[in-house]
This record gives sequence, C-alpha cells and structure tokens, in this order.
Amino acid sequence: MPGAAQRNHCAICFELSADEVKMLALDETVSQVTLREADDFVPQQSVVQNASLHKLDWRTVAIKQPKPDEVIVRYQYIDFLVGAPDRSHRPAISCLVTEGQLVRIEYNGRFAETGTNWYYVHCIFNIVRIATPTQEMFLAPPAHHLSDLAKLR
Repeated sequence: MPGAAQRNHCAICFELSADEVKMLALDETVSQVTLREADDFVPQQSVVQNASLHKLDWRTVAIKQPKPDEVIVRYQYIDFLVGAPDRSHRPAISCLVTEGQLVRIEYNGRFAETGTNWYYVHCIFNIVRIATPTQEMFLAPPAHHLSDLAKLR
C-alpha cells in the first residue's frame, strides 16, 4: 500500500501530557492513541472514561482482575477483527502483570472489502499496572510482549 513505509516508522508508545495524567489519576480511564493513513499518521490522543477497569474487554485484548491483587492480560486472535492470514489455530496468550510492569500486545492483519484494495491494520496495546500514573509510564521497555505479527504482503 502507498503508506506502508510511513506506517512502518510510526511510534509504538507515547508520552502522556500532564492533563492526560491528571485525568487518568482521577477516574477509571484509558489513554488511546490512533494513527491512520488518512490522517498522514498524525497521532490523535485522547483519554476515554471506562465504566470498570476490573474487566476490560476489547474482544481481542482483555484485562481481567480475578483477585484484588491479580491482573491478567490476554490476547486472542479473532479472524474478523484481526484479519488475514488466518491464525485461528493458535490458542490465546496471556500473562500475569505485577505492579509497575508494562505489557505490550501487538498484532496485525489485512482486510479486503468488495470492490476495494487491501487495507492493513496494526494494533498495539501498551498496558501498565501502576498506582500513580506518570507521563512516561508507557515508554519503558515492556516486561511482557504478546505478539501476533504476520508477514503481510
């Protein structure tokens, strides 16, 4: 695709602004950054309020808190959300996250719609378990990297 070279050089983690850190500290919230080819891969950052962080589920990525002192992050391939090539034979992967640890989940896929060219998706979740949010909390090397990156043509 025309934007492949530019897409491959996009940042995969971002520093938060002071305002975003304040919002994250006040409520159960999630920081979200979206980069789209249609926007020349300019990061669009926002903080999104969430009803409950005790069981976040984006269908492919889930955060569970089965016990008060235990957090588990899980990734599961879902064909219509992740795309081709098919990886449905792979089991879900998960890890236990301790205080202060960063987990990175990274997956990609390609899609085609009738009458259009292929389009590509590369999703990255940086998840940190931390008592007091900081501007740099997503910049540390991850303690766990759950990866499902396919060679896309």
